[in-house]
Amino acid sequence: MVNKRSEADHAPDPAPPTEAQTRASDLSSQDPQAMHRDADEAERALRREAQIRQAAYEAYLRRGATGGGGELDDWLDAERSVDAKAPGAT
Repeated sequence: MVNKRSEADHAPDPAPPTEAQTRASDLSSQDPQAMHRDADEAERALRREAQIRQAAYEAYLRRGATGGGGELDDWLDAERSVDAKAPGAT
C-alpha cells in the first residue's frame, strides 16, 4: 500500500511568536486598572525591601559592623519590624 500525503502534511510548522509579540499581546489584553494595581503593588514591595535593607544595615552597625553570621538574624528582625509598622499590620 502506498501512503499518499498532501503538501499540507509536509508544510513546516509556523514559527512561534517572538517574545516581543507575546508581551505586546499580553499588555493589550490587560485591564488598565489591573496594570495600575500591579504597578502599585510592585512599588510597595520595592519600598518595603528598601526599608528592610536599611533596618538590617542599622542592626549590623549596632553589632559593631562585623560579620560572623548575624546578618540573617538582622534581616529577619528587620522584616518583622518593618511589617509590624506597616498599615494594616496585625
